Amino acid sequence: MPLFMFLSGWVMIYSNFNVSFTSFMESKIKRLVIPFIAWYLFNYIMLDYSKIMTLDDYLLQLIRAPDNGLWYLWILFLCQIILFVSHKLEKYIGDFYLIIIFAIIKIIPLHFLGFDLLKWHFGFFCFGYFISKNRIHFIRYKNIAMIVSTFLFPVLAFGWHRTRQPAMMLYIEKYTTSEISLNIIQQVYNYIVPISGIGFAFFITSLLISHFKKIGNYLSTLGLYTLDIYAIHLYFIGKIVIGNGLTNVFANFLFSLALSLVVSNILRRSSIVSKIFLGIK
Repeated sequence: MPLFMFLSGWVMIYSNFNVSFTSFMESKIKRLVIPFIAWYLFNYIMLDYSKIMTLDDYLLQLIRAPDNGLWYLWILFLCQIILFVSHKLEKYIGDFYLIIIFAIIKIIPLHFLGFDLLKWHFGFFCFGYFISKNRIHFIRYKNIAMIVSTFLFPVLAFGWHRTRQPAMMLYIEKYTTSEISLNIIQQVYNYIVPISGIGFAFFITSLLISHFKKIGNYLSTLGLYTLDIYAIHLYFIGKIVIGNGLTNVFANFLFSLALSLVVSNILRRSSIVSKIFLGIK
């Protein structure tokens, strides 16, 4: 998900920061929050959760831990609102405000409403926004960054896990006794891995597009259906078994993608349904 959060931050530069807060909030609620809640309620009915909990408990569960639903929509909503509100600081301290806001988010002692997820993903959102906003300055380093990431990511990704200590820390602990130093090293490692993964993904995508021009067109088209695919694919993923290992993974990917697009096109035929479940105006 760091890659998708980075891309969401990247396209944030096209947002209108001159509108009123009320107008901005209203547009994001329609686009993200209403579909987030709609799909959550839909699951309560379709998956028959009424047998194990009341609707009140089900909704309280969402407040305590939004990751029980389509959490990406909720976290993206929070990221966009926070950036919109804090953007006014830019004229006083430049892009440094992004670091300040990120640091504040990291130390806020909240563990509900998705704040634990926000603390992790907000950095990638800000990073994407910063790189996109200043890409004219970074364009000269693009190829170097992608090549370094291509070599760095496969090495560092081995044994990586966002919420657990990586295996390499066991070796580092032998040479570092300071708890603060160990914590800093692990935090840096936890962010370097997904950041290099983002560069690696850009490299692979650029390579494919340069050799197969039509892939760029296909990806652009799929980009219009990202929310649809994200919400719908969960109902189809893992429903078929073809072969094993990567063969089965690839088959399930194509199966869930194809059916997600079919269902998406059906939902989009109704303006009311598409507004509620897909956030389409």
